Amino acid sequence: MKLSKLAEVAAKFNGYIVHDKKKKTIVVTDQRGVMHAQIKDDYKGVYLIQAWADSPFPTELAIAVAEFAGSHPLFRMDMNV
Repeated sequence: MKLSKLAEVAAKFNGYIVHDKKKKTIVVTDQRGVMHAQIKDDYKGVYLIQAWADSPFPTELAIAVAEFAGSHPLFRMDMNV
């Protein structure tokens, strides 16, 4: 899995990765609890992958989130769209 890359980017701004298995959500927050990225299942077969542009390291974070979503069994999807 690409968790190490996601963790590396989150560590650059002292971020946290929160995985809620019940809600099928993975969120990257900072120390204040501000959300900077998320991967979420809407229970209809559609996955929401977001990284905010005003986040620290927005491009790196977006790439790490997308790679992690593509490799995680909970969010595995066809990335050849």
